Amino acid sequence: MLKKKKIHLTNILLAIIGVSIAFLPFILKNVQEERLLNHIFVSDFQTEEKQVNDNQTTSIEEKLKLIVNHYDGNENIAIIEKSNDETKRAEYLSKGINEIKELQNKGLFPQIDMQPEFTIINSNIKTFLNTQHPQHTVTIWEAFFSTNGVEINISMDTQTNKIYEYRVSPNNNKPLSITDHDQTTTKLANYFNVKVSEKKLIDKRTEKIYTLADEDVFISFFSDRYFASFYLIPAIEAEKRPS
Repeated sequence: MLKKKKIHLTNILLAIIGVSIAFLPFILKNVQEERLLNHIFVSDFQTEEKQVNDNQTTSIEEKLKLIVNHYDGNENIAIIEKSNDETKRAEYLSKGINEIKELQNKGLFPQIDMQPEFTIINSNIKTFLNTQHPQHTVTIWEAFFSTNGVEINISMDTQTNKIYEYRVSPNNNKPLSITDHDQTTTKLANYFNVKVSEKKLIDKRTEKIYTLADEDVFISFFSDRYFASFYLIPAIEAEKRPS
């Protein structure tokens, strides 16, 4: 009886193996096709992105709208790349520091003594893409670094080096220089080369919100003795802010 059961189990196993072998070519074919499709999709996407960046077809207005639309949860805006690029850290940091100095010269960044030595705490690269208009992209280098007792976050366009957002705070209790809001509208317009107008006064002493790119984009400009920021916000959020 035991011998018959062993023979029966053996026959079942042989049958299963036989069926598996019979279907193996189909399984491998499907896996291969799926890998090929994925490869083609990624390859085409990267090629298209490279062509867009090479052609420089995306204006600053469109780039600003891409970022704030993503913040606003727009489903048409996708992040198609997010990676740490160790090889370009030094290059991006050097460009970022030069851009910060330009903002300082324009009166849009606290007058911090930019030491030659910096410690990068974290950085990554993000590319925002409008899936409805894939020719519109913007690639941002986000970095968090420190220098001379001050911590700085920046979001910099890797193509133009324009800084779209920053946050600055001292970690040594040494107060920042307060950035004056006088003529900020003109300063922002000159920096971004877009139409700028003052939308709403949030706090006369420290913060104002301005409209960029025909009121589709808002920027908050804040400055006091212990914190300074410059960041993009969606229109819907700007309208909710108390005046």
